[in-house]
Amino acid sequence: MGKEGGANTFRLLGLGWYVAFSLILGVGLGVWADGRWHTAPLFTLVGLFLGLAIAIFGMYRMLFPSE
Repeated sequence: MGKEGGANTFRLLGLGWYVAFSLILGVGLGVWADGRWHTAPLFTLVGLFLGLAIAIFGMYRMLFPSE
């Protein structure tokens, strides 16, 4: 594996962590808000979809950086 292969490996690992962090943060904040205001599962679902949207946008920006 050359230099480029190692760089791609770390870039993809970073991408995976970014997606996981976005989803966990969105769902975690949603669960917290549902517990605080007794609205389950409203904010959990909102957090899930916002986290997913942020993850998709971030993946696109990481995989296709603007020149």
